[in-house]
Amino acid sequence: MTHPNGVRDVHGDVVQSRDHHYGDRTTYTAHGDNNVNSGPGTQINHFYDVVRRKRREARPVADDHIRSLAGRFVRPGRFPEDLFAEPGTVVLTGPPGTGCRTAAFMLLTAMGATGLAALKELPDRADDPEEPALDPEDVDEDDRLLLDLTALDREGVGRLRPDLEAVRAAVAAKRARLAVVARRDQEDLLGDSLVPLVVRLDPPPAIDVLKAHLGFDDLQAPDEVHRHLSGATPGEAADLARLTLQARDAEPHAGVAAWLRAAVEAQTRRDEVAADLFRAHRDGATRALAVAAAFLSGAPLEALARAEAHLRGLVALPEDDTHPFEGPYLAERMTRVGLRTGGARRVGFTSLALDAAVRTHFWTYFPRLRDRVPGWVEVVVGLREVDDRSAADLVARFADQVLATGRVEHLTALARRWGGHRPDLALQVLTTGLAHPGCGAAFREEVYRRSKSADLTPQHAQVLITACVAVIAPERPTEALVRLHHLARHRDDATRGEAREALLDLVRRRGLHRRLLRRLVKYGVRPADHAIVHDLDVPPAVARARRARRDLVAVWGEVLAAGAGAVPGHVLGRLLDRDPTLPVDACAGRVRLLNDLYLAALAHLRDAPDAELLASWVVRARRLRRHIDLALGITHVEDGR
Repeated sequence: MTHPNGVRDVHGDVVQSRDHHYGDRTTYTAHGDNNVNSGPGTQINHFYDVVRRKRREARPVADDHIRSLAGRFVRPGRFPEDLFAEPGTVVLTGPPGTGCRTAAFMLLTAMGATGLAALKELPDRADDPEEPALDPEDVDEDDRLLLDLTALDREGVGRLRPDLEAVRAAVAAKRARLAVVARRDQEDLLGDSLVPLVVRLDPPPAIDVLKAHLGFDDLQAPDEVHRHLSGATPGEAADLARLTLQARDAEPHAGVAAWLRAAVEAQTRRDEVAADLFRAHRDGATRALAVAAAFLSGAPLEALARAEAHLRGLVALPEDDTHPFEGPYLAERMTRVGLRTGGARRVGFTSLALDAAVRTHFWTYFPRLRDRVPGWVEVVVGLREVDDRSAADLVARFADQVLATGRVEHLTALARRWGGHRPDLALQVLTTGLAHPGCGAAFREEVYRRSKSADLTPQHAQVLITACVAVIAPERPTEALVRLHHLARHRDDATRGEAREALLDLVRRRGLHRRLLRRLVKYGVRPADHAIVHDLDVPPAVARARRARRDLVAVWGEVLAAGAGAVPGHVLGRLLDRDPTLPVDACAGRVRLLNDLYLAALAHLRDAPDAELLASWVVRARRLRRHIDLALGITHVEDGR
């Protein structure tokens, strides 16, 4: 029997993992979304060993993700597998845990088939506050498009509806495919033309979700597990799978049946056990120890002692003035709250999953202390006794509780403070929040605001770049484009270069040339944008399109107005080889600009380092002069040409 390194949710997303890589980041993650919720609250954990990313292959990031989903997809009830045999539009709805979003991915990609048009996700809100969310011109022939409305409130859906009708018309005209994902309570907000296209999906069987999460070969669950799951939601099945793997780690030789029974017992009684612990110990010191241990499970014992002392100070508990040899010592106090002793050097509860239950009980029933916990977390991760893994665990567990109540400012404030000196934790906080189905929009807004900030440090900017590329871009590429563009205008040269590379890589991989050109025209080409324009390699088919051509001419007009001599030789040479009329049209008949353009070509001719390059520039200069003469209405007989 094989056992995976991690649990996977019904969509194939990693629930717990220790050896998955993205670029040069090692990622540990746990999460659920509207497709499946892995427990009583959304559980999200991302740990990053390093922040700086590597350049990725020139392909949509979503490809690998979709192939992974297809390999572990659990079909929801009434799944219309062949719905997109022909182009058109469909609206998928279902109760939480159904997996509508992943079902849309599977429909659009024919269950993860290769060789199809790249999947693109339409934004559910404007990339920029001043822009419309949906644009019919973004729809191309044979496109495969996803629009997820589940994070919008009623007003948001209402604002989007007119544009959605226009996009649907473009989908029909371009023989594209569009899958709209909506909640059941949003059906009445859709336009009349979309209502007949609604397909209502049912959640998949909980036992199938359990098997998909565990990935065990030929799982034979005991009868009591089947009875336990008979009325369970997919989220509860995902939670049971996570508990099963925890039981396996605690008792590796016990066997699958024993692991499953232990998991059922933990899932059934863990909240009750946590409540009993708080009721049994009414003194603040014991409760503080239990809470600190719950957040630091797996950390060194020395870290627990220091962290408990800081927590007692933050919640203003009286100081313990007794002599260390008097009264109950640490081992006795740990035993009282159900922690392992007997020589254990790492913090751990004796009951399966009790640490998570204690955290949830504390966060739920001690609301007056919530505002003090961020300060405690910030102090504890800086303790020398707390190693990087324990710090990441603590931040992940704290984020889990914060996101359950939606107080995102607790996390965004920490990310801002850590951006300069703990970029690993800042990135962890941002990516955790960005991946959350309910709070992701707030974190994307945070990245947007910070990307425009004048006081953004280069270290924090690098965190934002990585968050854009790793989390926002795969499913919301146009929003990533906006944020990366702001970061490409940063005052620091290295940061601008890194952001520009990420921006152009995204544009090339996801075919966003027109979107970037439109943005440059709308907001103007600043000096920091010149390098973007220089390196923007627009495909000929896009450059010939009427609107894109108009935008290209306008953008190059601003660049040349700043001085054609500043355009690098390889850029000007490429431009004159591929499309010599473009820079001439960009000068718009302005003699000074045309003269500067021609002089720039002659300067590169004079500076050519070898005969081959000299010959190329001679041809370019002659061709450019002919086009300039035509633009100025000058006709003459060319000598021998």
